[in-house]
Amino acid sequence: MVIVKNVQVFVCAGRCAAVLFTGEQILYTDGLPAPEIMEKFSKRSDNQITTLEVLAIAIGLSTFGDLLANRRVIIFSDNKGAEGSVRNGASRAWDQSMLIHEIWTLVGVRLG
Repeated sequence: MVIVKNVQVFVCAGRCAAVLFTGEQILYTDGLPAPEIMEKFSKRSDNQITTLEVLAIAIGLSTFGDLLANRRVIIFSDNKGAEGSVRNGASRAWDQSMLIHEIWTLVGVRLG
């Protein structure tokens, strides 16, 4: 029987941050998105908070990808809309759907 370890990734849109808990390690990454990235997002009255939350998920998964392979990854976000859209694989917002597509491609290709 194969035992799959759970890991948790906590994300925050405020600094586009992600924290990984593996059981053995706690790792952190953050960084404000470049203006060139922000320009690609649709303008919204919420200052693109959901899109930034989806971006933080993408950054966390791509940054810690090697440590996530063949593990059950549990993602925590304080934005239930972002969590739901990533889990469902789509969003009504085009820019969010593009990020979500990249997340699912990353999961399928790199993290398998």
